[in-house]
Amino acid sequence: MKVSVEDVNNVTKKLTVVIPKKEVNAEMEKAFAAIKKNAKIRGFRPGKAPMDFVKQRFAEEVKGDVAEKLFGDSYPKALEKAGVDPITYPQIDTEGVIDGQDFTYTATVEIMPKLEIETYTDVEVEKEKLAVDKKQVDAVLDRLANSHATLTTVESGRAVKKGDIAVITFSSSEGDTPIEGASAENYPLDVGAEHFTPDFDKAVIGMKPGDDKTFDVDFPEDNDNEIFAGKKVTFQAHLSEIKIKEVPKIDDEFAKDLGDFEGLKDLKNSIMEDISKREESRINGEFEQRMLAKLLELNEFDPPRALVDQRSIDIIREMEMRMRSQGASLEAMGMEPETLMNSVRPRAHFEVKSNLLVGAIADKENIEATREEAEERLKADAEMSGASYEEIKERFDSQEGAWDNLMSRIRTEKTLDFLSKVVKIKEVKKITQPKPKETYTEEADGERTE
Repeated sequence: MKVSVEDVNNVTKKLTVVIPKKEVNAEMEKAFAAIKKNAKIRGFRPGKAPMDFVKQRFAEEVKGDVAEKLFGDSYPKALEKAGVDPITYPQIDTEGVIDGQDFTYTATVEIMPKLEIETYTDVEVEKEKLAVDKKQVDAVLDRLANSHATLTTVESGRAVKKGDIAVITFSSSEGDTPIEGASAENYPLDVGAEHFTPDFDKAVIGMKPGDDKTFDVDFPEDNDNEIFAGKKVTFQAHLSEIKIKEVPKIDDEFAKDLGDFEGLKDLKNSIMEDISKREESRINGEFEQRMLAKLLELNEFDPPRALVDQRSIDIIREMEMRMRSQGASLEAMGMEPETLMNSVRPRAHFEVKSNLLVGAIADKENIEATREEAEERLKADAEMSGASYEEIKERFDSQEGAWDNLMSRIRTEKTLDFLSKVVKIKEVKKITQPKPKETYTEEADGERTE
């Protein structure tokens, strides 16, 4: 058997395998002999049909079976001989078994790229300074006070105005198609809070109890609710009643009523601490994304298309689970599978490349995670959640790959922590421009030979 390897690109290998005709002929003869012995052929007793007749009658069938057997027997050996470790099933191209000739096929596979990451120290990356001010604390206090407000029904029959609670029943549609999971009965709309969009609140303002109204709202592409994002939605709304909020005064008594607080100052300090933790988490997360985007810009490589495909599928599954929890579905949104795949592909491409980059740097810097570290992490998680460590550990022990996945996450975290210490951080007050995103094109994936 002869094996040669062609580098299609840095993540794709094409193996050409040639099996000598002597071996091919031997397999053909063996297959024909088995048919002659076992096949029920009309006009002949079992095993008595002439071999020439058997070969003529079953030639194409035997050639197909022999080609499949030759491939199955030779492919693992060809991979070992070529030193290729594929991450995809092979794409096979062959003319099949031809009388009197060697059997030749090509197998195209993707492999993990061998990355030589050189540029990752002293790279300048912007990081937002942590800043929490009085306005943010006051905004939380206002929300807390509003959430503890009492509601009183307006009996005068006046129209809805900003600041009211409009109790509405509504349904929605896109064109003539109802939107699944986008209707409600007796929904308490806080008019002016813009929980949907400003246009929705504006449409409700002026309605009186008993009124019915149909109106359209154009939702932006980045709307938080994926059910509505990027759609022109028609709402049919009925106003049942109007309520007004009586908001409690924000003072020491209000703070004490909320929980274990000595007074308003203690509550404000607690809110400040919570905001600081959330902001720190947000800033660190955005900094990591910005840092990875910068490093990918400086260390160019193509990811295996198969990994990007799989990550795209995983992202869509996550979206489906999130939407089901909201009582909706991707099908109800009318998104075509191909359109959906294309929409998530840039994110998948970035995440796959980031993981490969981080892994290569971890290898270079000998950053590892141990089983002991994984067990300590599990103990901390169990303590935080109030669950039994032994039960969680037992579940991890029974799930194949669970410990490896946890150690992989810890290794990634350690590597990101290492990188945050070796890049050059430029602190800025506020980063208003979008986080840097790696430019993505379809050709950026490792090409797959069809």
